[in-house]
Amino acid sequence: MKSNVLTPALPFKTLALASALTLAGCGGGGGSSSGGGTPTNPGTSNQDITVIDGYLENAQICIDRNRNSSCDQGETLDETTNAQGKIAIDDADKEYPIIARIIAGQTQDADHIGMISNSYELVAEAGSSVVTPFTTLAKQLNLSTAQLAALLNVHESVVAEDYVELKANADLADDARQAHLFARSIIPALSEEMDADDFNTLVTQFAQALVNQQNLGTDLDSIRFNLSETGAEVEPVDQSVEHLFDRQLWSLVHLTRIIGLKEFHNNITFEDGNVNGILTIPAPYEFDGHRLIFGNNDEYSHEVVYQSENLILIFDDRDQPYTYIPTDAPNYFYGKPLTAEHFADQTWYHLRDIQSDVNSNEPIIIFTRMEFTDNTVTLTPDGYPPIEADWEIETHDDTADTLTIHLPTREHEAFPGEEKVTLLAYSDTDENVLLVFHDSTQKYVNNLLFKDQSMAEAVTTRWRAAPPIEFDELRRIMQ
Repeated sequence: MKSNVLTPALPFKTLALASALTLAGCGGGGGSSSGGGTPTNPGTSNQDITVIDGYLENAQICIDRNRNSSCDQGETLDETTNAQGKIAIDDADKEYPIIARIIAGQTQDADHIGMISNSYELVAEAGSSVVTPFTTLAKQLNLSTAQLAALLNVHESVVAEDYVELKANADLADDARQAHLFARSIIPALSEEMDADDFNTLVTQFAQALVNQQNLGTDLDSIRFNLSETGAEVEPVDQSVEHLFDRQLWSLVHLTRIIGLKEFHNNITFEDGNVNGILTIPAPYEFDGHRLIFGNNDEYSHEVVYQSENLILIFDDRDQPYTYIPTDAPNYFYGKPLTAEHFADQTWYHLRDIQSDVNSNEPIIIFTRMEFTDNTVTLTPDGYPPIEADWEIETHDDTADTLTIHLPTREHEAFPGEEKVTLLAYSDTDENVLLVFHDSTQKYVNNLLFKDQSMAEAVTTRWRAAPPIEFDELRRIMQ
């Protein structure tokens, strides 16, 4: 009897890559066709281009008029892409390569809830109607989209055109879904220089993981692969806020210190269409795009700006930030152990509120760049000169290991009265954003650490622009 199980014969033609690269180097690939897309007619006054991982909204577009593969002064368009990832460029700019800047804290990917948390760039050659991971790979590897499609064993149109749109085409739907999954999965690797061997490795891992998921009957639009040297790990893709709140019990963690000092309720339970801990008990809730809406008449809402498996960062409709942590998350109570590898030779961006006056209704937001070496750190709070300090990872019997920064003085305005900064990470949050408890002297408060500067700056800007806190209103909302 013939088996219905797919065999791992690798649907992607990885072994052909070396010969394809040789062909491209000899003039068989490359050139203006390597960016893919459908060239526009010469007589049109402008051309719509579409920027896609999923559709990327608020991506910044540069016209690379000097062809130096860099976004230089005067090359950035005034507008950003719309919700369908589209933007119009002038007829005169169609002859130049395109650079799409995907900016953390600004750009939104239709594949995901919240803002992009790591900035990156996509590129395409002149004449392309799309800017995608495939046009970027074609340029990096000096391949035409026809050659790239042959290597991936999919129809050229899903590599050279809008693969999201082509999922509605019955003849191309399967190829388009595979292409979209590959695009989602390859994004982290695009920031690194990639050669034929690197690409071969990633494609082989993807192909093997794809076969496994097809055998399981997995909806390819619901996952991505985390590709690394050791293999491909399957990760879910949350495309709606509703899926984020499948867990029932959450801790709503405040970031504004004066809210915490007044001890507002922070246990949130979702069950049977109602929520306990927000508004009246119980209050109805519903989902709308990136928003979680409470009450019968849109009384109060939370907008998701970032999410990982065990951390959701939101702004409420008063522009105050909070985080949700599921109480069943690993290490929820004792915290996530921090290691020297988290920080040595790394740069993090630290965001916190230092307001200590309980009678105030406005936070004091401090944004600090932290540049670590093996045992020292340069702290640069915005608006202040740099501070040199020592740091270490301290071990504890009753909590997880913490990051401790020993300050040279207690007189600095950004660190008032503090001898040290001790940060304890909550739960198993990811490596891009860490929610940390600032357990130092008088500054007991929850902070955020970001890997991406743009993301950190976007959150800082929005938080600082929030209106003064109305505590009577907050008491009504937060019990």
